[in-house]
Amino acid sequence: MLRTTAQLLQRQGFHATGLKQILDESGAPRGSLYFHFPGGKEQLAVEALHETTARIGRAIERTLSGHKRPQDAVRAFVHGYGEVLRRSNFVEGCPVATVTLDSAAASEPIRAACSAAYTHWHGQLRDGFVAAGLRSNRADELATFALAAVEGALILSRAHHDTHAFDVVADQLAALIHAAVDSPRPARRGPRRH
Repeated sequence: MLRTTAQLLQRQGFHATGLKQILDESGAPRGSLYFHFPGGKEQLAVEALHETTARIGRAIERTLSGHKRPQDAVRAFVHGYGEVLRRSNFVEGCPVATVTLDSAAASEPIRAACSAAYTHWHGQLRDGFVAAGLRSNRADELATFALAAVEGALILSRAHHDTHAFDVVADQLAALIHAAVDSPRPARRGPRRH
């Protein structure tokens, strides 16, 4: 049920996803829904978002650890995300983005789950950038920018049925990260003597 819910949220958002559709596509008996998820559709969606957060988080971790340079890791992740969207005929975007736009304003548990997802991914990116030598504040800024840029590329790509936005975002993020990692840190000066 969680996997089916996550897939449906990814394709169509919270409001367009009905319990009957979840049960039909998952093959789960109706009684098991309320046994495992007494909070109904909202609880099921929140738990599916948590599962999705962990799954995408593992992909971010694999990508960061699989590349020596963070700019290469980010480029690979962004291109990979664009390819997933293209292969799905521009249907399967980020489930967290879809649900955030669709329902976060109407449900505090859903808003909190979406916020937790972005906070988790942001932390992974920031920590990866810091490990590569970026100063903490710059790593934090670039992690925020990377998430915002990828989600923006997703929206543009779905609207245009074209992944060009992912290519641009991948190149621009890689250039920003490369410049931040490879730029020399300012030398520390000792106390001024009068």
